[in-house]
Amino acid sequence: MVTFSSNAIRDMVAAATAAKGNETGGVLIGRYSSDFSSAWVEKATAAPSDSEAGPTWFIRGRSGLDWLLRRSWSAGSHYLGEWHSHPAYHPSPSSDDLQAIQKIAEDRSYRCQRPILAIIGGSFEKDPLLAVTLANRSGRTERLADIRNGP
Repeated sequence: MVTFSSNAIRDMVAAATAAKGNETGGVLIGRYSSDFSSAWVEKATAAPSDSEAGPTWFIRGRSGLDWLLRRSWSAGSHYLGEWHSHPAYHPSPSSDDLQAIQKIAEDRSYRCQRPILAIIGGSFEKDPLLAVTLANRSGRTERLADIRNGP
C-alpha cells in the first residue's frame, strides 16, 4: 500500500499545471513500514533545474537532489521513487517508464528496496488521476489502483 500526503499530491498537481503542457516530475520522499509492505509519501519534489522536458517526455536532472536527500535522510525520511506527469493523458506507465523504475530497483546505489513510480495525468486542476507502480529488486513491477484526487 502506498499513501500520499495531501501536500505531496498538491505539489505534483501544482508542478504539472505550471509545466504548461510539458511533462515534469521529481522524486518522492517519505518512509516505508518496517516490513516494506507500505509506504508513506510525505513530499514530491519539483523538477531539478537541470531537468529536460517536452510534451511527451521528461528526463529528471540531479541539481540539488544530493543535498535534499541527505537532509531528508538525517530527518528520517528516504528516497522512495520517482514521479512525473502525463499532460492531458491517462497516467498509465509507458514501457520506458517501467524500464526506468526497474533500473532504479536493481541499482543498489539508490538504497531503495521497493521504488515507487507515480504518474499524474488527466486534467490536473479539475480531475487529477494518479497511477502508482511498485518495482522490486528482481525487476518485477506491480501496478496499484489509480487514485482520484479532485479539488
